[in-house]
Parts: sequence; C-alpha cells; structure tokens
Amino acid sequence: EFGLGLLREKIMEQLTKNPAELATVSSSTEIMKHPKILQDLLMQVASAARAGAAAAAAAEKEKEDKAREEKEKEKEKEREKEKEKEAELQKAQEKAAAAAAEAAAATGAKRERDKAQGKAHEKAAQERPSKKSRRGTVAG
Repeated sequence: EFGLGLLREKIMEQLTKNPAELATVSSSTEIMKHPKILQDLLMQVASAARAGAAAAAAAEKEKEDKAREEKEKEKEKEREKEKEKEAELQKAQEKAAAAAAEAAAATGAKRERDKAQGKAHEKAAQERPSKKSRRGTVAG
C-alpha cells in the first residue's frame, strides 16, 4: 500500500538470520494480531532452513567427493609405486640374466680354450714319441 515491500523483505530477512530477534518478535502479543506476517515469517524461516540444509548437504557431498578423490590419488600412487617396483625387478632380472649369459659365454670360451690346449698337448705328446723313435733309429 505504501510501497514498503522491499523494506518488509529486508526486515523478514534480518529476523530469519537472527533467531533471538525472531523469537522476541514472534512471541510478542502485538504480532498475534497479524497472522499474515507470522505466516510470511514462518515461510521465510522454512525456506532458509531448506536452503541451509541444501547447502550443508552440498558441503557434505563435496567433502565426501574430496575424500574419495584423495583415496583414488593414494591408490594411484600405490599403483605407480608397484609399477616402479616391477620395473626395477624386471631390470634386476634382466641384469642377472645378462650376467648369467656372460658367465656362461665366458665358461664356454674357457672350455674351448681348455679343449684347444688339450688338443695341442695331445698333438705335442704324439709328436714327441715320434722324435724319440727317430733318435732311437739314428742311434742304433
């Protein structure tokens, strides 16, 4: 009627934000004569409570999401560590296999040398008696 709608809304908003003031106003005998104002206050409080509950639920969901993300990050880090350990193990196994192959090759080469030396000794041993037998024929 006097264009005070905006002022009325501001007063309602302030009362909704301050429970002590809301209790004082709503328990007043004078306000009982204005049921529409009481109804509007009740609607405002209910609306604010819903908004607060929704905000709290959203904050809780965000907190849970962050916790879930942290767990996922930790799991991912653990997977990465496992992959690194597996890679290190693989390298160690490859290194050991290369060392074993190198040792086997060295052993094989030594056997070949020993075999060649053995043949050389046998050949030398075979040649010696023939020289002795030549000496024996020369002397006789």
